[in-house]
Amino acid sequence: GISPDVSLLAAKVLDYSGGGYTSDVVLGINWCVAQEADVISLSLGEGEYSNTCDNEEMALAVNEAFDAGVAVACASGNDGNLSFQIKLT
Repeated sequence: GISPDVSLLAAKVLDYSGGGYTSDVVLGINWCVAQEADVISLSLGEGEYSNTCDNEEMALAVNEAFDAGVAVACASGNDGNLSFQIKLT
């Protein structure tokens, strides 16, 4: 393949419908760090925040992973909220 020396880890922490607990996502992030992952890619729908979320459990885990040298990519807004869709005319 394109990257023959790449190893992948899979940490499934959500159920078949994409639902689950923040604590399970945090455990997954911590597991990836313990496995010495270089990159963690998350795709989540966590809801809306009216302010910063820096003190939320998941944000703290992401920041700790980053501090451990792990690049963390997070896609957010995947909760299907139609009010945020852009309509093209």
